[in-house]
Amino acid sequence: MAQFYLDTQDILKITGQRFFRRGVDLYKKGRVTKLTYNQMINSWQATVKGGNLYQVSIFFFEDDDLEAKCDCSAYQTHYTCKHIAAVLLAITKHNSSTTFFPEQNTTEVTDPFPLRMIDMFETEQTGLITKETQLKLHYQLEEKRHRVLKDTYYELQLKVGENQLYIVKELPAFIKAIKFNEVHKITETFSYKPKDHYFDAIDLALLDMIGEAITHEELYSPDFPTVDKRSVNLPPFLILDFFENLISRSFEIIRDDDSIIDQLNIEQNLPKIKFPITLNEDGSFIVNFQSLFSYQFSSYYQFLNKDHEFYFLSTEQKKIIEQIYTILPYQKKYSYQISKAKMTHFIGYVLPQLESIGEVQYSEEAETQIKQVPLETKLYLDLKKDALNVSVVFQYGEEKIFPNQTTQAQEQVLVRDFQAEQALLTRLKNSGFRLLNQSYWLFSEEKMYQFIYDDLPELLEQTSVFMTDQVETLRAERDYFLDTRVEVNALTGMLDVQFNIDGITKQDVQNVLQALVEKKSYHRLQNGALIKLTDASFQAFQSLADELYFKKKDLASTSIELSPAKGLQLEHALDDSQVDYSETFKQLLQTLKQPDQFDDQVPETLNAQLRDYQVTGFKWFKALARYQLGGILADEMGLGKTIQAISFILSEKTTEKIGPSIVIAPASLIYNWKKEFEKFAPTLSVKVVSGTKDERMTIIKDNHEPDVWITSYPLLRQDVKLYKHMYFDVMILDEAQAIKNHLTQTAKATRQIQAKQRFALSGTPIENRLEELWSIFQTISPGFLGPKKEFIQYPNDYIRKITKPFILRRLKTDVLPDLPEKIEFEQYSELTKEQKQVYLAYLERIEQQLDAVVDANQFNQEKIEILAGLTRLRQICCHPSLFLENYQGESGKLELLMTMIEQLRAENRRVLIFSQFSSMLKIIEKELNKQRYQSFYLDGQTPLKDRVEMAEAFNNGEREIFIISLKAGGTGLNLTGADTVILFDLWWNPAVEAQAAGRAHRIGQTKKVEVIRLITQGTIEEKIFQLQERKRKLVDEIIQPGETLLSSLNEKELRELLTFEQ
Repeated sequence: MAQFYLDTQDILKITGQRFFRRGVDLYKKGRVTKLTYNQMINSWQATVKGGNLYQVSIFFFEDDDLEAKCDCSAYQTHYTCKHIAAVLLAITKHNSSTTFFPEQNTTEVTDPFPLRMIDMFETEQTGLITKETQLKLHYQLEEKRHRVLKDTYYELQLKVGENQLYIVKELPAFIKAIKFNEVHKITETFSYKPKDHYFDAIDLALLDMIGEAITHEELYSPDFPTVDKRSVNLPPFLILDFFENLISRSFEIIRDDDSIIDQLNIEQNLPKIKFPITLNEDGSFIVNFQSLFSYQFSSYYQFLNKDHEFYFLSTEQKKIIEQIYTILPYQKKYSYQISKAKMTHFIGYVLPQLESIGEVQYSEEAETQIKQVPLETKLYLDLKKDALNVSVVFQYGEEKIFPNQTTQAQEQVLVRDFQAEQALLTRLKNSGFRLLNQSYWLFSEEKMYQFIYDDLPELLEQTSVFMTDQVETLRAERDYFLDTRVEVNALTGMLDVQFNIDGITKQDVQNVLQALVEKKSYHRLQNGALIKLTDASFQAFQSLADELYFKKKDLASTSIELSPAKGLQLEHALDDSQVDYSETFKQLLQTLKQPDQFDDQVPETLNAQLRDYQVTGFKWFKALARYQLGGILADEMGLGKTIQAISFILSEKTTEKIGPSIVIAPASLIYNWKKEFEKFAPTLSVKVVSGTKDERMTIIKDNHEPDVWITSYPLLRQDVKLYKHMYFDVMILDEAQAIKNHLTQTAKATRQIQAKQRFALSGTPIENRLEELWSIFQTISPGFLGPKKEFIQYPNDYIRKITKPFILRRLKTDVLPDLPEKIEFEQYSELTKEQKQVYLAYLERIEQQLDAVVDANQFNQEKIEILAGLTRLRQICCHPSLFLENYQGESGKLELLMTMIEQLRAENRRVLIFSQFSSMLKIIEKELNKQRYQSFYLDGQTPLKDRVEMAEAFNNGEREIFIISLKAGGTGLNLTGADTVILFDLWWNPAVEAQAAGRAHRIGQTKKVEVIRLITQGTIEEKIFQLQERKRKLVDEIIQPGETLLSSLNEKELRELLTFEQ
């Protein structure tokens, strides 16, 4: 068997100090069982008994390294544990025995465990016949004094034999031989032989404790160096059990005065200790400690000892006795004189301690000098210059004592209750009082309030309290409540919230509101009374102030004005029992909660028949506009967000006679909007702002103002100054995810447009982070969601609650049961041999790069480089030639695609192929041309007008395949002529993929649509897909129902992506 040498320092380094110490405890208690060794792989297995049974495996490598595993919870966190420490200790002890395992024949592999079983049972069974002699043991304990601890300890030696006893010179080896049934040589003529000798149960228990003492000394007791191996020091945790077993044995205890104890009496109660107190002729008192000092005290072993009597102490008893032995010079005398002046403090502080360990006995003369009467505490409260003053008097009978006053000499010694006195003074100190000129002062108004309402009621029950009239005024005569009324201002449409507190002035009400904003739990009225602000009505206002970020300056009167968008938050925060809602406010709440019940009709001039859910969308627009509120129409792609917005603008123009509106959309969609207006609302005049800068300026400054302006985000960013003096009644932001970053020039430009009502259209208002939703709302309802820093800390359910009325989202499955189903599935390809070589080389390189930046604590700073590497891996999955010019191999995914195209075309299927890599689209187009397939091609360079024409041609049946850039064609296009969507590569954001699929699966589609994701097996693509599935919850938690997104990748997720499964 290979030998592995570990000492305790090695194990300490492996497991750490905390687990090492706990492992020692487990090992000493014999909790390591079923220890076995597997020679073939140099491994050990063991079971450790703890709260449960834990399995430990230790693997030793040839370079002296090891790997340890355990199935406990601590190992899962720390990769080490106390069970591993215990097993390593067991292995170390076993390996130090030459007979633990016999050497194995190198030509025959035999598990040593059966061999050990044979040896064990053979020894046991033959021992039944041959064990005839019980060995005798004599235990010798020598009392020694430790030079550092200044205390005594016992050093143990052992004698053993049949008739004649011999000193055991190798005590650790002797104990080990007994444990493992081994022969041990005692002298030249006598050896311990397991087959011939045995010990009775008590001796075995004592020997086992000696073994524990040896282990303890090796591990923990560098201050107790053993001179030779024939002795061991008994540690405190063994002494009681050892003595109790030693009583019936042959033993001797050699005292430091050379006297010998050969019998023991063990008690776990204190002896009868007396402390006589007598009166001296000069009037002082004499306290006698002779009864206690007649015992030898061992702090180390925690006992009192006299002759053969040993009294083991509790921790508290030890503490008191140790203090007495430390303070009093007991070697010289037993009696101590205490003056009459000091006796009061002695009785108050020392006597209770003495009474806990013995009996205090007064002589008759001494007892007549002790005066004991109950304590009465009196407090006198006064208010002086806005400071609360408390004078304290401790009264014992007729005698009055003030704090920190020394008791005056009298005929009798007064017994004072110092504990009660100190408790009262500590309470005042904890309440904020400070001692000045024999009385206590409190200057803080806040602490004054806490004392009056929290501490004073209890003190009134426990002590006698006397208060001046000024102090009485601090306590309010009754409780106060905050009454609230909410109504909608008929002129401004804003919410008018009015507050009142019955019984106090308006100025006090305003001051109370400001105190609540500052999170105070009290307020001092103009009449001086401190009132509690802990009632539910006050706390409800404080919650409202937190939600709406009120500042003290916002409460310049007893009312506040709020946007109607805050209506639901107002209702949620305030305590209904103290709130009066006007009918107009109740109507507002009803509108926000059920916009589909809003009484308004779709314009007759709309050249379309709206579906039911689209009528609901129209009413939602109108309901919010009624109160000048904005919102996000977040319907799934293909449900007609455009026509709902057009119907709203048409209605506002027809019934409300509004001024111009503006639609801002991606550049690819501005002409699509123009066509939709011409088709569905031909009565509205429309102008598209496009062309050169001069052309756009001419269009904007034209005297003929249209009903609707249409421009793009890029052009708005350039022309924002031209819109500076223009005012719009309605602003529509299409594909509003374009302003998801509030810091971009595009987002800033939209916020500069002056518009009365603002709405956003987006199937994906959140693509990556919650801040994107905040950015959109910052444009359509500035300030509604509060500061961004606080918003991102909100729980998702709270965000959903406050934004629910202002986000309308429906899924096709909910509102279009007649829409053909969309079937999604995955097709897996494999890397070709050449692809795999390239992939693995780049994978290893990125892993090394990630390790380096993590080790250097530069993960966040260098993360962009890692993400660039991930893009390389994804490109390799598509086709290595995307960035390797000389690559001559094939692509497994491209081969799969061409096979699928052949099958799909055989079934007359019409196909959309999406990829985010334009160069990949070119490769696909080239392969399709080789096979003589006709296709349309669209990427970011395709002119806007050409995109619409190609889409119409494809929908009319021209060509069978449409190749599209994922980002360029993911929005705005209607491609219902297709029935199959192939996502050639995965995008980080699955919402973008969903938009792509929505090009075909939308209103007007009459056939079932299949969406096929091509995934390269075992690679980063498969990991991305799994990660997407796990993270498909965030948007659903905010916008119900919803899609999903990938939030920022952390280190753990990156490492998960960087795995390759063969």
